[in-house]
Amino acid sequence: MQSQLGIKITGEQKVAPFPHWSLSTQTPNKRFGILQQPPADWFVGSDISHSMEAAHTVGTIRAAVDFYYGLGALINFYSHSLSHGVGIA
Repeated sequence: MQSQLGIKITGEQKVAPFPHWSLSTQTPNKRFGILQQPPADWFVGSDISHSMEAAHTVGTIRAAVDFYYGLGALINFYSHSLSHGVGIA
């Protein structure tokens, strides 16, 4: 359906931290012409590792950014706090 609608990039599959072509979940080795921009919600236990609410410190954020930068992967941390600083993160 996405191909028929002319969609070129989505973010639904979490195969890796790198952009990749869409893979069929039903036909082995089948790829679709839609690029996947993976979302940042990688789970560590029941926590989303890229959420600022996941008990990150300045040191863990720097280490994670260095790690993903070294891979050449996307860097995307987020917070549910408001931009003026109100919130838990």
